Amino acid sequence: MFRGRSLFWKAIIGLCILGGHIFVTLHVTKPGYLLIDEGVHHLMSRSFAQTKDFTIINGYHEFPSVEFGLPHFFPAKGRLVSQYPGFYTVLAHPFFIWFGFKGLYLLNALSFLIVMFFSYMLAQKLFKNHDLSFGACLLLCLGTFCWEYSQAAWPHQCALLFIMVGFYLALCGLSTPEKRTSNLYLVLSGLTISLGAGIRVDVFLVFPCICLLLVLFGQGPARQIVVLLAGACPGLMLLSLTNLNKYGVFSPFYYGSGDTFPLIPFVYAVVAIGLLWLAKILYSSISPGQRKILGFVMVAGLALLGFLALGTDQGLQIVNNAYSSVVDIRAVPLHFDGAAHIRTQGRGLVYTGAQKKALLQSIPWLVILTIPFWLTITGSDHRREFLILLPVPLAFISYYAFVTHQYGGLCLNYRYHLPVLPFASIMAAYAIRLVVTELCLLFTRTKLVMVSACVLVLTISTHLFMTYLQHRTLEELEFPLLTVPLVLALVLFFFVVTGYCHQRPRKKVTLCAIWLMLVISAGWSAGTNFSYDYRIHHLQRVANYQTGERILELIPPDSIFSRPCISMVSCVSSSRARLVSVFP
Repeated sequence: MFRGRSLFWKAIIGLCILGGHIFVTLHVTKPGYLLIDEGVHHLMSRSFAQTKDFTIINGYHEFPSVEFGLPHFFPAKGRLVSQYPGFYTVLAHPFFIWFGFKGLYLLNALSFLIVMFFSYMLAQKLFKNHDLSFGACLLLCLGTFCWEYSQAAWPHQCALLFIMVGFYLALCGLSTPEKRTSNLYLVLSGLTISLGAGIRVDVFLVFPCICLLLVLFGQGPARQIVVLLAGACPGLMLLSLTNLNKYGVFSPFYYGSGDTFPLIPFVYAVVAIGLLWLAKILYSSISPGQRKILGFVMVAGLALLGFLALGTDQGLQIVNNAYSSVVDIRAVPLHFDGAAHIRTQGRGLVYTGAQKKALLQSIPWLVILTIPFWLTITGSDHRREFLILLPVPLAFISYYAFVTHQYGGLCLNYRYHLPVLPFASIMAAYAIRLVVTELCLLFTRTKLVMVSACVLVLTISTHLFMTYLQHRTLEELEFPLLTVPLVLALVLFFFVVTGYCHQRPRKKVTLCAIWLMLVISAGWSAGTNFSYDYRIHHLQRVANYQTGERILELIPPDSIFSRPCISMVSCVSSSRARLVSVFP
């Protein structure tokens, strides 16, 4: 009976979230730009609908001049082309034909639903627990900034879809004993991820993660890696041919402007996987005493490499980049001069008049991942599942520590860490389930839900009061948006370490403190991601959309506008306008 009631409430919550997502997508979100990238994707989609190739129609074919090129698209081989891969444009083509620029939003909104589905499927395949899988989806949707990227024309949500599908297929191939079926899954995984690299090139970071898992857990890893890469060949070949057609360079990692996707971290990853493979072979062929020596040598070697890296300027920069992107955005060097960014007196980084945040400042409850990390180290029954989920988050965090990429780019949260969120949500759901299981031995589930709901409402109300209902300066907003989340994370971390790394059995007060801080952190995260980030992004898009509507009424045929007009959707949509970097 309780099981049926639980299923009923899950269905109600799921339908409410789905209904809200559809309503906001169709009736609230305005298809305006937040930054120039979306304007470029709009131009790419509009031009592809006319020419069925990747030439951007902006007047260059009428009068070849470099002024018709803007940031992220430029003349190459006698035409204008974009630096962005073209598969997102191809995928969005039917949506653009049916709905115009709004179609790019609808594609991402649909991608979000599929990402949620595969997050559920991935959690279910690993832990085979419907409550845990449902909780992971709730965390991903309501406790992170993942949903925000379903209300945009950026390709991030669509790229995340290919990451989730490709990773899930690889996991199916890893866990299937029958060789032919396993090979089929791995081929499809390689193809999916390589096609995803045609949306955002950093999707390719998932490849070394899967190779690592094949080395650790695969049956015949050499064969499986070859099969995986064979599946990737068609997608990489297609991306290379596209770049050859656009720029005259046969490479899947070329951006056309002279830049290439930085591959040095890939070299490091290949070397690390090779060494791990060698260690695994040695481990299986030596005695237990020698295995301890091998483990000590590996740990000592990694520690020595880390120590030597910290002794170099580049190593210190990587550490600072990781800290500023994951923990505190205020650690970004003062000399950083990003486009459209300003600095406050408290070293906050501001974009579109609002505070940017590091990953932990957006999602303070992520420190609950201390529990699965600890369980992995101490040899939990689910150690294998945690090791499967860890590589992708670590790969993206490490890569963007190596490549700063303007500390998250032009947005209010660290959008390059979007692929971290589904995997982190699943591990966090497991940790939260552990806490809830122990708490239910002390309190009834009804009492726990009621207290949690009250704390959640109070937390979100406090967040709204401190960030929205009062008109505060940017300096005053640093405390609720940058400092409070770190305090919450630190307190939660303290109780988690106290409770799960030392106490057995755990004290009642420790469990209550962990749960209380979890609920407060989740509420603060929801307040930041929905009432601050999404609200400000939405208002900026609405302003650009409405301004474009007014300007369009004044545009005579064959007008030329300078660069700032890239933010006006209607001007890009209109064939009457040509956009230039400066007036001729």
